[in-house]
Amino acid sequence: MRPTATMIRRPNRLTEKAPRLAGVSAAQLIKRADSLVRTEAAGFETWVQDDLAAMRAALKWLTAAPSGQGAQIAVLYKRAADVRDQGAVCGYPLVSEVADALCKFVGGCGRLQARERALVKTQLDALDSIIGQRLKDDASPVAKQLLRDMYAAIATLRKDPEPMTDRR
Repeated sequence: MRPTATMIRRPNRLTEKAPRLAGVSAAQLIKRADSLVRTEAAGFETWVQDDLAAMRAALKWLTAAPSGQGAQIAVLYKRAADVRDQGAVCGYPLVSEVADALCKFVGGCGRLQARERALVKTQLDALDSIIGQRLKDDASPVAKQLLRDMYAAIATLRKDPEPMTDRR
């Protein structure tokens, strides 16, 4: 005689919690989302300026008051992360790449020395140039050179025998 098992099926409560879509298909939702992203992306070059201005203000503060830099470095990191995340979605993968390098450079830093602040300024200038010239990707010779120079500068600072940053 074989043992019998009883299958217990609980009701799917998730469907009760999810909003009703009133006949809207997944394809229609995706189409609406794409339309919204395109609409928002159209103004990227304008509204990203707020993030760049906030990063420049943080950098200015870091230069003026080199002690107690943690909060301003956090502002740099958060705004750079926002720009990184939005850049590719809005059709600017090059912006995302430079902003990602900036995030990695300042992430976890407790203090930036003068030469590191100079590199951050250069990265912010690069973002301004990329957006101003509407360089969407690294296909142009200008973009390729910009990336080569940026990564070379970062590598040079990392190879320097003196500590690059005070990581806490």
